[in-house]
Amino acid sequence: QLIYKHSEIPPIPLQKKCREIPTAIAEVVMTALAKNPTDRFPSAKVFATALRANLEGDIPLLHHSFSIYWKHFIQIVRISLPINFAFVLIISLISTSLIQTKFDFAIGSFIHLVWWILPLIALLLFGEVSIGAFSLATKQLQETGAISVNKVLASLVKRLPQIIGSALHSYLLALSQVWKLLLPAFRLGVQYSLSSPIAVLENKKGSEIIIERSKDLTTEFYSIAVPLKLRSLLVKSITFALILSTFMANASLFSNLELNFLSRFTTIAFTTLLLPGLFITIVNPLVDIAIVLLYFRACEAKGESVYQQKGLDEIEFVEKIKFSPKRKAILVFLLVT
Repeated sequence: QLIYKHSEIPPIPLQKKCREIPTAIAEVVMTALAKNPTDRFPSAKVFATALRANLEGDIPLLHHSFSIYWKHFIQIVRISLPINFAFVLIISLISTSLIQTKFDFAIGSFIHLVWWILPLIALLLFGEVSIGAFSLATKQLQETGAISVNKVLASLVKRLPQIIGSALHSYLLALSQVWKLLLPAFRLGVQYSLSSPIAVLENKKGSEIIIERSKDLTTEFYSIAVPLKLRSLLVKSITFALILSTFMANASLFSNLELNFLSRFTTIAFTTLLLPGLFITIVNPLVDIAIVLLYFRACEAKGESVYQQKGLDEIEFVEKIKFSPKRKAILVFLLVT
């Protein structure tokens, strides 16, 4: 009976003994104490990595992300700009089509409804594409210590079907839970937040396989994935608010001007690129890179040899960079934003 109890019966959950221990930490410890060897961490090093990551939270990942962002700013903007430029063109086309209806609800009510839905879908999808692009860039930085923008964009184009397919699949699954409560839908969104890095960095086909892999990777790092997902949603919310304000300003301007479709489209595209486009191009990569780093951290916790810091060791933490007052001001602005 003692042997059976020792080898088969799981230990008492840690939080029942010590309620003050955070849930994420307790889950990591209980995983290490699992009776089934396949359920445990593959090594003590992997256990220590998972434990430390959950203790520290998402702040070290954001520090690391900013270090990469700061050192490779030009390359990161060159990657982000074409992605968000395509997004701006789509938003501008939708906005111009809506303004052309002159708010005639007899023929334009459906267009008004579509205008609210399509930009949100486009914003979410292009967000996943952006994460995929920075997954390739971070992986390239690990292997070579440099980022080749052309290679990243070329590889990204080849992986677009996997990214978009897995993103749409995960959004549909999350939306299917909205009728219950927002919390279950958000929980699914967090669990599927690593689908874009998986789609571009792993040789997996099929959206269902990709999102199941994402769910598996976020299991031990859910407490870190949540604040990163919230930051990502915050950036997208601000971007959408800027898109809406730009649209209203243009609608007010064009109400007194007789312009053709092309002239209106050009004006809207320029103003959209100037405000929401510039904002998301500069700010969004910070969160995207942090999500990619979480993916590598999760792979390391699984004992997989994906996380190689060959090109990242020298810029691992933001504390190693000497900041001038100007750089500190920029850092504060980005973090507050």
